[in-house]
Amino acid sequence: NVLCGIGGNVTDICSLGDDDWEWVSKSASVVSEWDLVCNDAWKVSFADSMFFVGFFFGAGSMGQLADIKGRWVAMYTSLAIAAVGAAASAASLGYWQYLIFKLPIGFGCGGIGVASFVLSTEPLGAKWRAFLGIATQYWWASGICFMSGVAAIVTEWRTLTFFFVFLTGMYAIFSSPLVKESPRWLLITGEAEKAHAILTAYAKANDKRIPPEGLPPLKLPNENSKTASIQELLPFPSLRKRLIA
Repeated sequence: NVLCGIGGNVTDICSLGDDDWEWVSKSASVVSEWDLVCNDAWKVSFADSMFFVGFFFGAGSMGQLADIKGRWVAMYTSLAIAAVGAAASAASLGYWQYLIFKLPIGFGCGGIGVASFVLSTEPLGAKWRAFLGIATQYWWASGICFMSGVAAIVTEWRTLTFFFVFLTGMYAIFSSPLVKESPRWLLITGEAEKAHAILTAYAKANDKRIPPEGLPPLKLPNENSKTASIQELLPFPSLRKRLIA
């Protein structure tokens, strides 16, 4: 319950009438705009749960897409889904519309988490993979800090959401030509020449000496190897339990 001060006394806001109190800023958050307090306070947690339902399915679905179409495609598709969902939620006319749009937001975020992590770590050697794999999470933490700072200035939740949708669009537009597909995925799918070209570009960018004849040719994977899917886990009870848990 929410407590407020009236005449020097602390009072449970839920015991007051609708005319006895008001929000300082009605448009500050979804809680204030739709009065998600007292008997409707559960709707806040319910919206968060819907986000993680979408996150669960997004991580699995976009992980599959990353294996089929590539990590680059999966990451930017996830960005687009999350951005569209966020924009739609900011334009919601009521709580239940807002709740529905929490699903695509979570779906896209789940895909971003999987695809971006794999795309960032697969080009790395074994020496740096563990360290930089953990370091990718620094960007999540930095983003949270940045969003908190912006929220202190932009105090209306709809405007704040549209602002971050705009930033997401700008990031996608300017970064997509610079971000390369995973050489490992290209090699697995038989695109050895493309993988070789990307690795050569990485070596030049890192000021590494490249032999006059170029990098040695890449060895294609065994013809009997195949990409695993989530369906292959289902027949095994222990793996199925871990997947669901």
